[in-house]
Amino acid sequence: MDSHVVMILLGLLNALHLGSGGSMQAMEGRYSKPTCVNIPRQLSLCQDIGYSKMRMPNLLDHETFREVQTQSLTWMPLVGTSCHEDVKLFLCSLFTPVCLDRPIYPCRSFCEEVKRSCEPVMAQYCFPWPDMLRCDNYPEDNNLCITAQMGNTNYTNNTAAVSNTGKERLMDVYTQCRTDAPASLILEYFCNAEFVIRVKIDKVRDSSDGKKYIANPKKRKIYKKGSLKKRDLNKLTFFATEGSFCNCNIITKSTDFYLVMGKKTKSNKLIMTFAHTWVTTKEFRYATRRFKKTDCNKL
Repeated sequence: MDSHVVMILLGLLNALHLGSGGSMQAMEGRYSKPTCVNIPRQLSLCQDIGYSKMRMPNLLDHETFREVQTQSLTWMPLVGTSCHEDVKLFLCSLFTPVCLDRPIYPCRSFCEEVKRSCEPVMAQYCFPWPDMLRCDNYPEDNNLCITAQMGNTNYTNNTAAVSNTGKERLMDVYTQCRTDAPASLILEYFCNAEFVIRVKIDKVRDSSDGKKYIANPKKRKIYKKGSLKKRDLNKLTFFATEGSFCNCNIITKSTDFYLVMGKKTKSNKLIMTFAHTWVTTKEFRYATRRFKKTDCNKL
């Protein structure tokens, strides 16, 4: 973010900062009231953005730096695609909002512009535009919201310039299929999923809707049932996405269990929004044990 953007915001709100002195708590510290703190060096996404202090909790309701860092790392490769010239400005306005006496959100039109340019890139790598960035969360254009700084150019075509190495890196990050996800991410997907099931896969097939994964209904454990009916549970067929360009290469027909999360469409198709190999790592075991105890309203 350029320093002149910050100066504009400061001028709008008479440069009234939060807090007094901006001392930083430990990375594990939780902020329940608006506080002005230094942007940690660990937050790689939002370094060199024209200001050094941020508001906590941030505009995504993250109350600890660990939450901010974990979530922000996911977006680093997208910024590298230059899908939109101001994608970093948009993300940092939410992850590390400028420290003023009131929250300053991106304008709705700014969000819609970034989404229009970057959502197709994300879709290529099985990463949907998340609910936490829904554009109707943000205000209509006014003098107290952040607008795009580089005009209304559509940058989607820039994705063609991404190298093969860059695409592989994006696939590693922007896929819903994981083998080593942190507990915080697993619990976030758990809360956002309509159903959560542990299964064994009997068949993997190609279809016009993408890869199709057929599970053994007798070897399953339900953690969240959602709107699944008996017929759904007796015929467990998942799709990695509704597009043929996506698949989940970690899942194969085997004797291994997988954790599968997803949603049910109006046409009764089960869409897989997250899948993880069933492992015995500390993070994975902690997450699965927290399923029944997690208050999703507080995540």
